[in-house]
Amino acid sequence: MINPEKFEEKSDPIKKFNDFKIKLAANSLYLPNYKELKEAFSLLDSSDMEKYDMETALSHLFVGKDLKNTPFEIWTKEYVEQLSYYLIERLKALKENDPNTQNTVLEVGARDGRLSHFLKNITRKINSFKDSGLDFVATDNPEKYKKDWTILPNIPLEKIDYKDAIEKFKPTLVICSWMPENEDWTEFFRSKPFIKEYILVGNIDKYGDFEKTWGGREIVNLLGKAFLTTANKNIPNEVMDKIKKLPFYKDGFDLYSLKRLESYQVDHSTYFYTKPLDKSEWKYSYARSVSFRRRDIQ
Repeated sequence: MINPEKFEEKSDPIKKFNDFKIKLAANSLYLPNYKELKEAFSLLDSSDMEKYDMETALSHLFVGKDLKNTPFEIWTKEYVEQLSYYLIERLKALKENDPNTQNTVLEVGARDGRLSHFLKNITRKINSFKDSGLDFVATDNPEKYKKDWTILPNIPLEKIDYKDAIEKFKPTLVICSWMPENEDWTEFFRSKPFIKEYILVGNIDKYGDFEKTWGGREIVNLLGKAFLTTANKNIPNEVMDKIKKLPFYKDGFDLYSLKRLESYQVDHSTYFYTKPLDKSEWKYSYARSVSFRRRDIQ
């Protein structure tokens, strides 16, 4: 992380880092904007790379000095706003197809429930959706998965397993951020006909089951660069033949890469770097946001 003791002569970046730290200390539910987060964690020059550790920095800022409690994803105002608009658009499209579509958006593996809390607050401020009845429910199971997050005051969190949560709330849309490593919950998502879409957030390489959840390296690389969705009719036949064998595709779902969200996404692997000569900015991150939609109701 940026160490003030090693950069005493560079006061401005350190001040931004410390100002940000003060805001978080004063308000555990402070939602930073993307620019603010970027400025607080930008590398000062190329030699800082060896000293910079986003995971350590975030741990010190959000949860003290226990690295095990480091948040995986740091929500930004712009990310939550873009996700809110996306969910509004999707629910509207689903209701046009089926007026009886439920308004429930279920977050599973929600940890402290922070994301659902932010989504609920922001969607209520959007004029076109104030009276929609959109309902966000945050759930997690601290008994099965290590309770390594801080319980936040006045933030609703249903403490149940993801399967029980889905059976109880019968959601139309599901959000899962940083699914446990080497586990695949998505097969269960797809088995429920009332789930029309699920959104996965996190590091594709490390969380979930790489093959079962995401489709494997070749498909992920292709869909992240050349094509943004498996519904693209320009995908070559030889590639489409491989896609058709993937679990999510065989279960009737198409993958959509949500680039509009990823532009504002920050996780504990993210690096921000501003080149000292031309002041150009560079961002490095493993984090992705991906939607899987039921194919018969796009």
